[in-house]
Amino acid sequence: MIHTPDISLLTIDADHSTLHLKHGGLHTSTHQLPFGYASLPRQHHWHTPPREDEIEYAINTIEDVLAKIPDARQHSAGLLLSGEQPALLHALMQPSPGQGAEGVKREAVEHLFGRLANVIMGRPASVEGVPTDTAFAATLLILREVLHHLDFAWIDQANMH
Repeated sequence: MIHTPDISLLTIDADHSTLHLKHGGLHTSTHQLPFGYASLPRQHHWHTPPREDEIEYAINTIEDVLAKIPDARQHSAGLLLSGEQPALLHALMQPSPGQGAEGVKREAVEHLFGRLANVIMGRPASVEGVPTDTAFAATLLILREVLHHLDFAWIDQANMH
């Protein structure tokens, strides 16, 4: 785990998420995001696993919220992740080609999302080795969209108590 005061934090809980963006180590802006790992699937009436159109609508919801964050791309390079979904955190934090000294690179998250997308498109979950529950899918989707749209290069796991 990376220990630095100049790092942003994303907490994904059941009904909402919170994003603390560090701007140059001097200023932090906090943003409440109106979706979490349980509320996002509920809002978009997801099946298990979610369907392609359900994921697309959820992506649009997340993008609309993230687009309204002022100075969203002027922040630390890395993001700490915390929340109530240890399965995702465990899956992401396993040593892999996408994990370096800074933590897990954004490309590794994209790769994991690609495996989930394969399941959504009909490939057996056992082949891809990813959970099919909606909480896992929503947590991964929220994380992926934050990393992509706010241009974080890597993530690491925050201390979980």
